[in-house]
Amino acid sequence: MWPELRSVRRRADQRTTGAGQAHRGASCRANHRSRRRRCQTDRATGVHRRPDAAPGAAPTTAPAAAAKPTEPPASIAGPTPAPYPVANFGSNSAKVKIRYWTILGSVDGIIMTDLVRKFAEANPDIGVESLQGVTDFVPKMEPAAIGGSAPDVAIVRHIYIGPFASKGVLSELSQAELDQVGIKADDFDSTVWKFSQYQGKQYTVPLDIHAHAMLYNKALLSSGRLFEAARHR
Repeated sequence: MWPELRSVRRRADQRTTGAGQAHRGASCRANHRSRRRRCQTDRATGVHRRPDAAPGAAPTTAPAAAAKPTEPPASIAGPTPAPYPVANFGSNSAKVKIRYWTILGSVDGIIMTDLVRKFAEANPDIGVESLQGVTDFVPKMEPAAIGGSAPDVAIVRHIYIGPFASKGVLSELSQAELDQVGIKADDFDSTVWKFSQYQGKQYTVPLDIHAHAMLYNKALLSSGRLFEAARHR
């Protein structure tokens, strides 16, 4: 049985680090462009000259047009957009504003959106930017954390806790924070509660539990015909 979990907060230093990386990346691209040799096009003759060429130098022949790139196959198409648009709940003058992402789609996404609306109505001082049904969740979550645009609250599967926590995508939950909102480990199954931790530290809180079951044809299995067919392959 595996829980799906939600994480809260992102580190302020992730925003600073991400901003520094973005700045250095932009600088590198700018420097690279400044080193390129640019051509000027003579519109009357349709030929190209380098700006540093001598005034009397003969223009070079315009290069042949580059071949049109082929369309990428459908199997490597870009990320699929989220099925629901970003929804904002609460007053624009709310003292606190949080960003909330989940992978919930279909009916689950509709119900979660309704829960967010009710939360905002009950807490007028908190505004929520809600995005439900996020696709390509992992590829989007990590860059968002680096760039300082990661959600403050998110629903993640327990298998992502370790990788996200080790990369600084998740922030540790202190006991004081849990006590403040009345979350107690004793209120959860001990095994489920441990799944919401990484290296003994609390990063998430259990949301729900999925039961996995295997169905089989009892008559077919007991007759031995299944194994007989497998031996003759």
